[in-house]
Amino acid sequence: RSGLLARVSTMSWTRSGQRAAAGWRRLAVKLFFAHFFSLLLAVVSIAQWACVGWILSVAGHPLPIPLHLAAAIMVYGINRELIGSLRRQRDGSGWLPAVLRVYSAAAFTSLFCAGFLALSAVAWGTLRFALGALTVQAGTLQPTVGGSVLDDLFHWFSVAGFGIIVTAFAYGYTIGQRRLTVTHQRVPLPFPASLDGLRIVQISDIHIGHNLTTEQLCRFVQRVNELEPDRGARGRNPESDLHHG
Repeated sequence: RSGLLARVSTMSWTRSGQRAAAGWRRLAVKLFFAHFFSLLLAVVSIAQWACVGWILSVAGHPLPIPLHLAAAIMVYGINRELIGSLRRQRDGSGWLPAVLRVYSAAAFTSLFCAGFLALSAVAWGTLRFALGALTVQAGTLQPTVGGSVLDDLFHWFSVAGFGIIVTAFAYGYTIGQRRLTVTHQRVPLPFPASLDGLRIVQISDIHIGHNLTTEQLCRFVQRVNELEPDRGARGRNPESDLHHG
């Protein structure tokens, strides 16, 4: 009987723990989505300052950690004020839309750059630790030539990767955003003979929003109309309504 009571008690505690864990998970999910944009803005702010701090370090002007923390908080405050101003102005006039386009481009670029730098730092730290372990195992505490070579290698790797990411995003937000590539594809379908030669045009990945001006959108629509389609389709990433006219 005592064994049965112990088993029942254990099962009761297990169920209670599972219910408590499920409750905490629901609370965490609720808080996450309730403060999603604030968290996203915090991540963007940290990424933005991480890129600035890394550039200063590479340029030979490293900053102390407390100053980095204060700067990240300051960037977060500036971002909140900027986003608040943009939300209050909904008519799309003035200079704020242009600021939003530049801000969005800088935000996404900084996220990818900071992610690349973080992965590079993890890889560098892992290899540095492994190299140090090999040095200790070899019975010497003197700095090895390999460590210096590794540091130089990751330095230039980080600089090159950072530059490639910035260049790619700059191209995408300037030249690439204005280019519309047309691809012709013949697709055999079990349609009636009366529909033979049906021409369907699909337009996708144009990312309508603050980074695509009305003039650019009109040029895209005009290019679609020049193809004289029988039917039109809109693909992914519309971000707002596309009116075919």
